Amino acid sequence: MQNVHAVVRLYHTILSHLNYGILVVGADEHIAFVNERFCNQLGLEVSAEEITGLTAEATLTKILPAYEDPPGTLRLIQEIVLRGGPILGVETRLKNGREILVDYAPIDVDGQNYGRIWQHRDISERKQVEREKERLHLELQEAQSHIRVLDGLLPICATCKKIRDDQGNWEQMEGYITRRSEAVFSHGICPECALNLRSEIEAIKRSRD
Repeated sequence: MQNVHAVVRLYHTILSHLNYGILVVGADEHIAFVNERFCNQLGLEVSAEEITGLTAEATLTKILPAYEDPPGTLRLIQEIVLRGGPILGVETRLKNGREILVDYAPIDVDGQNYGRIWQHRDISERKQVEREKERLHLELQEAQSHIRVLDGLLPICATCKKIRDDQGNWEQMEGYITRRSEAVFSHGICPECALNLRSEIEAIKRSRD
């Protein structure tokens, strides 16, 4: 008997310190165990010690208001329990915006039922990362849909820099590229050309004097 009590205390300690919310309903429909993590996740105003020993029905009245959709959550809980088997990875949302992953399992030993256990995992940060990745993926797809790529060999005049198209017509480089891509040209004068242009203007002025 002493060994049994030691094992019970051991598992009680382990479950109490898990980073998951744990709620155990006994076969008598009373709360056999609940850890503080569970209470904190739901933002309950009662402690784990105060919930322990309550009936499952009384406990539902305390925890349902913490969910975003209390009636829908109640129906979900009832459906899960009626199925009779383990249920893993049910996503639900709390009223405070946190997202919870719920696991459920009946506690059956040698064909005898000793109750059921619920596990709550806060996955809010993970879901936020997933949504951000999806947003970036959609933005990338949107950007790629607007990209038009020029490739291959472009025949270009070595003197005037016009490009010959597939029909054999020569056209200005700016027009050729603009019609085949999302590029938009703005015009200016580089320092070297500005210097040459100034020299030409001064030469013209001198020739007129």
